Amino acid sequence: MSRGRFELREWEYSGECRTVVFLRIKKDDRTEVSFLTSKARVSSLRGAMIPRMELLATVIGTRLTNSVIKALQWENIKRYYWSDSTTVLAWIQRDDNRSVFVRNRVNEIRKQSDPTSWRHGPGEMNPADLPSPKGKRYGELVASEFQEAEEKLKSLIQNEGFSSDIDDRLKALQAFRDEKGILLLKTKITNRKDNDTFLKPAILPPNHEVIKILIVYAHEKNCHAGVQILLNILRETYWILHGRTVKRVLISCITCKRFSSRNLKMIVPPLPEDRVKNAEVFQITGIDMAGPLFLKENKKSWVLIFTCAVYRAVHFELVTATTTTTEAFLMAFRRFVSRRGRCSTVYCDNATNFGEAANAQRPLDWKQVERQGAINAIEWKFNPPTAAW
Repeated sequence: MSRGRFELREWEYSGECRTVVFLRIKKDDRTEVSFLTSKARVSSLRGAMIPRMELLATVIGTRLTNSVIKALQWENIKRYYWSDSTTVLAWIQRDDNRSVFVRNRVNEIRKQSDPTSWRHGPGEMNPADLPSPKGKRYGELVASEFQEAEEKLKSLIQNEGFSSDIDDRLKALQAFRDEKGILLLKTKITNRKDNDTFLKPAILPPNHEVIKILIVYAHEKNCHAGVQILLNILRETYWILHGRTVKRVLISCITCKRFSSRNLKMIVPPLPEDRVKNAEVFQITGIDMAGPLFLKENKKSWVLIFTCAVYRAVHFELVTATTTTTEAFLMAFRRFVSRRGRCSTVYCDNATNFGEAANAQRPLDWKQVERQGAINAIEWKFNPPTAAW
C-alpha cells in the first residue's frame, strides 16, 4: 500500500462536469487499479464557457480526492491529478492576471493539491467519460435512447427476478428470448398486425422494486384507475406474473383510500322542541356575526346573520360601525325586527355584544310592554362557551 497512489482523471465539457477517483497499487511487477468514487454535476442553465466548466470540474475533483483521503486516513499517500484540459493546467501552473472567478478557484485548487502533481491525459483515455451514455455529450435524449434504456432495464430486472429460462414460474407460459436476450411471452394474438410490445409483451417478475414503481406510475398516470383497468393497460406492454401484485401495490395508494373510504355513519338524535314546533318565520332565530369585511372607503364592516330555526330562511344586516359595539348590534337587531317581526327566542354565542344586548333588555318591564302592545319578552339562549355552533 505504501507504493500505491491516487490518480484523478477529469472530463469537462459545456454540458456537465465529471470526475472520478481510483487507486493504483503497484506490487512488484503487477499493477492493480481499483475504482473508489466518482461525481458529476450538471451545468447551469444560464450557460458558461467551456474553460470555466473544466475549471469547475478540477475544483470538484480536488474536493472529492480530499474527502476520500480524510475518510480513509491516507494523508501520506501519493496523489496525481489528470485532466485533458490544457487551459486549466496552464491556469494552475502559471501566475498570470486572471478574472476573479478563475483566480478564486485556482487558489482553492493550489491549496488542496500540489500544482506539480497535475498531469495531462488524452480525452479518449479518460475514464470519467464513462458516465456519458454512448458518448452523448449534448442535446436532449431521443426516442431511440429511451427505448434502448428500457430494454436494458428489462434485461436487468429479468436477470435478477428469474434464475434461468427453466424457472418454475415460466413453465406454464410460452416464453422465449428475442435477439436481445429479453424474455417475451408468445400470446394468442401473435399473428395480428400490431405493435410488437402488445403482441409479445416482456415477462417481468412480480416482487421487484422497479415493478412496484412502474405500477404506481401507471396508476397515477391513468387517473388512479382500478385494478382490472390498470392490469389491462400494463399488459399492453408488460406481462407481470401474478396479477394480484397490482392489487397489493394499489392498497397503499393514499388518494384511493381517501375517495373509496366509507362515510362515517351515526345515529341522528331527535331535534329539540324549538326546531320542530309550529311557529312563525323568524319567531325562533339564531344570530351570528361574520367579518370583518372591507368596503370601498376602506372601512370595516360586519354582516349580522339571522337564521330561522324552523324554516329555511336567512336575513342579513350590515353593521358599518367602527367596532362591533352593543349599540351597533341593537340598531341592526331593531331593523331586523321592523322587517321580520319580533322574535320569541334568540340563540347566539357568547360574544360580548350579544351578551351586553341581552343584559340591556333585562331591566325592561316586559309585563307593562305586554299589557300595552301584547308583546312577549325575548328569551335569549346562549351556547356554552367554546362550543360549536
